[in-house]
Parts: sequence; structure tokens; C-alpha cells
Amino acid sequence: MDYKIKISLIVISLLISINSAAAQTPLSPTERQTAISRHLIFESDDPDSLIIYKGYVVSFDTTHKTPNWTIHDLTFTQIRTDTLPRASRRSRFLQDRHNLNANQQASHDDYTNSGFDRGHFVPAGDFFWDKPQKDDTFFVTNISPQTPDFNQIVWQNLEIKIRDLILDNGVNATVITGAIYASKRVKNRGLSRKKISIPSHLFKVVYTKIGNTDHLYCFLVPHMFAYPDKSLTCYQVSLDQIEGLVGEDFFEQLPDPIEIVLESQVMDASSWVN
Repeated sequence: MDYKIKISLIVISLLISINSAAAQTPLSPTERQTAISRHLIFESDDPDSLIIYKGYVVSFDTTHKTPNWTIHDLTFTQIRTDTLPRASRRSRFLQDRHNLNANQQASHDDYTNSGFDRGHFVPAGDFFWDKPQKDDTFFVTNISPQTPDFNQIVWQNLEIKIRDLILDNGVNATVITGAIYASKRVKNRGLSRKKISIPSHLFKVVYTKIGNTDHLYCFLVPHMFAYPDKSLTCYQVSLDQIEGLVGEDFFEQLPDPIEIVLESQVMDASSWVN
């Protein structure tokens, strides 16, 4: 091998290693508690059963090698575009070496040539200017296999609309994103030798308070290769329906009178998703 090429490859390898190591720095106890208080404000889950990042938390399934769900506090400040320059976006996903063993999670290359995108749960776009938190969305603990039409059209459109809702109203929101596996045989149809499971549906839940009114919007989208041209409101369901499918109780820390009413209804989102 040519000497200059060999040196260049070594330098590139070192840069990748340094960049990867920087993204693996665990949170300090204070940072961890701050993240828990921020993102799990409405939840009673044991934080020790979750993976805690500064910008979001993950309930991760080492059998499916994808998230069960993620929760993150989406603030007006972190997505406003008029204060700081846009943070650059990573090109590869990293394994989380601090919280999991390598064989418990997928890798970036497991998705290569699979026909599926590496689909975010917590979007990188929800961290406009914050480079470290944007980088954290590129852990493989934050992705699942998603078809191109789902990821790049339907899901991306919903993510953009949620950010518009926050920016237009100057509010914050709690966002839950999750996956559903309808078939017990899903592992037999997984990607790569690790059998990364392919969701049958994905859901997104948005809770915010606009003025004195609580708003809860829930979307349950079937995971398909092609979609009819229709409004996102066609995918709206109640939170009770989602909780029944995933066996979880979200927003249990809301006062019961508010939780019971919000979770049983389908709040019309046509004013902001159309």
C-alpha cells in the first residue's frame, strides 16, 4: 500500500475513533437526574430500566434490537432557528457502548442494502443548534427499520408538523414515539444476522398545553412500503388505543381527571397537520 494512502487511512481511523469516543461520554449523576426530571415528568417508570440521554430517554428492547418507545421534552428554544447556527448532522449511527453490549443492539452496517432506512424515533431535527444532543439521536438505540416512504414522507412530515405546532404557539411538548410488533413471528423476518425486528406500526404521541388548554394528539401509522395521499389526521387514534396495544400506561402522573379525559378522546389535529 502506498505510504501516503496508509497514513491517510490511519488518520481517518483515528478521527472516527475520537469522534465515536466523544459521543460515548456518560452523563454525570447531576446530568442524568436533570434528564430524568425533564423527560419523565409525567411518567413513573423506573429510570434504571431505561437508557437516559440528555435529550431523551429510551425503553430499549434487546430482543427486537429496537426501541419500545422514546420520550423527549421538545422545547421551543431547542428548535428555534433565529438564535444560533444549525448544528451539523452525523453521517453514521453509533452503538451505545456505555449502556449495552455490542450483541444486544444493531449496528449501522446491519441496515446496509436492506431496503429499509435507519429510521429515527427522536428526530435529529428536534435539536436545531445543539450538536451534542443532535449527535445523541444517532445512537442505534434510537432507530428501527423503516421503509423509505414511511420514513422520508409520512413520518418526516409528521415530525415537521409537530415542530411547526411548537414554534407557532411558542410552547413546549412531551413527545412519545414507539413501535408495535403485531406478529409473534416478526423475529423470523428481521434484518441481518441479528434479526432486527421490523415494526408493523409506529406511533407518536404529542402532549402540550396551549394557553390554559391541555392538548393530546396521537397518531398510529401502519408500516408499509407505499401510502395513499391522505391527511395525517387519518392516522389519529386515542391514547387508550395505543396503550392497549403496547401494554403501557403513559402520562400516569397527570392528574386523574385530566388524564382520563385526554386519553379517551381523539383530539382533532387538522388545524396544524393539514
